[in-house]
Amino acid sequence: MHRERENPDDNKGGSALTVDEFMKDVIKQWKENRDTIGAGPSSKVVSRWYDEFGGDYDGAANKVLGKS
Repeated sequence: MHRERENPDDNKGGSALTVDEFMKDVIKQWKENRDTIGAGPSSKVVSRWYDEFGGDYDGAANKVLGKS
């Protein structure tokens, strides 16, 4: 998100989100029951992290929780 400015679009270089854009991303991912939410460009980072490390994370979490 970017701070409120006289012209809120003057600093949009493709990565800054308005409050409405941010909330739209967050609400969509809440409804998808996501454990980790990334709005805007960070949603790709979260997806890439889970693609790379998600199995290891799930395995460690299940071990801690005593699940097989």
